[in-house]
Amino acid sequence: MTLGLILKLLHILAAFALVGGEIGRTIAFRRARQATDVKIVAEMLQIFTFLTTKLVSIGGMLTVVLGLIAAGAQGGAVLILGFLMGGEINWVLASLVLYIVIMAITFSVSIPRGKVLGQALAAALKEGKITPELTAALNDRAMNTANVIVQILILVIIVLMVLKPF
Repeated sequence: MTLGLILKLLHILAAFALVGGEIGRTIAFRRARQATDVKIVAEMLQIFTFLTTKLVSIGGMLTVVLGLIAAGAQGGAVLILGFLMGGEINWVLASLVLYIVIMAITFSVSIPRGKVLGQALAAALKEGKITPELTAALNDRAMNTANVIVQILILVIIVLMVLKPF
């Protein structure tokens, strides 16, 4: 097995971690939103946070890094930067742009709104019940929309990786 194939395999395994974590955290978050007991909300959000930090974040970073290394080993900067370097393959560049959009959404919406959710959860746990603030934070339209957009962008990146359309 060549180094290039090993890099591709590791890249794909990292993508599996990212996607698996994304699916798991979506299920945990939906369960948290449906819960009627603040302790269940807290447990589901713990699972959500674990999957976010251990699978989604790390898997996402490894997917990008390993993908760039694999692409660099196969075609260098021309493969990675496509038309910007006079290349004909542009799906890698498109995927990188989409990943940057995901990071922008994460740092501008998901993380700040997640902190508000964490504060609302802490206050609700002190009261021992689901509070209106916790309900509002769980149903925050911007955060939930951001999560859906990120999931769609991940799906688009996977389609680009598999189909290599341009």
